[in-house]
Amino acid sequence: MSNKRMHVCVVSRNEWCVSNKRRNVGEELIGQLKVGVFGIIMGNYPYVWVEYWPVNSTHAHQLIISTGDAAISEVMVGIEGYAEELSESIIRCNEDRHKGHGRSHPPEEAEKAYKAAVAQLFDRDFEAETLEMKRKQRVFKKWGGQPPAALLLPTQDHGWQTIITNQEGDPAMYPVRPGILDDIAPDPREVGAKPDEEGLGFRRKRKLKAETKLKRLRGT
Repeated sequence: MSNKRMHVCVVSRNEWCVSNKRRNVGEELIGQLKVGVFGIIMGNYPYVWVEYWPVNSTHAHQLIISTGDAAISEVMVGIEGYAEELSESIIRCNEDRHKGHGRSHPPEEAEKAYKAAVAQLFDRDFEAETLEMKRKQRVFKKWGGQPPAALLLPTQDHGWQTIITNQEGDPAMYPVRPGILDDIAPDPREVGAKPDEEGLGFRRKRKLKAETKLKRLRGT
């Protein structure tokens, strides 16, 4: 396993501040590894990371341990080292780091981060979370963005249909029970909409503001 890892400060879903770190994998737990506790220690984790979100913080701290090349036994040997790295990232954080998103955290937050890292490395199902992450990536790519959980479409016979996506983002259309949306969504004809001649649903002419109409009349 490579000793090169990344400490990531997660500022938002789209903005990550990354700094590469190097450290030797500790050997302090090698004598404590027992097949009875960990099962047969063999094979590789797909991805391994630990994270902690300090109380009242604007961001989370995440330590990426491996992107698929870490043997399970090596991860178990380095538990304390990884926990220390995550804890140290909490201590180092301040207002001048992470492009202004950093914050100074009290010492107890560093201790909580250490405990959280240890617990996650023992209990977290990295394989299941990796599969779920890849599933979301496939669906995102299929839709070109975040897919809708459901889409409501009015029908020509004054009813409704709903399009619901499955786990892989494939859409399927289902009828909506008559009357269930009466108090929620009006019939599009009631607001002047007309059936879409080019596809599903209805279209309604956009109402223009008075100043917009005047500009168009003047040709500006």
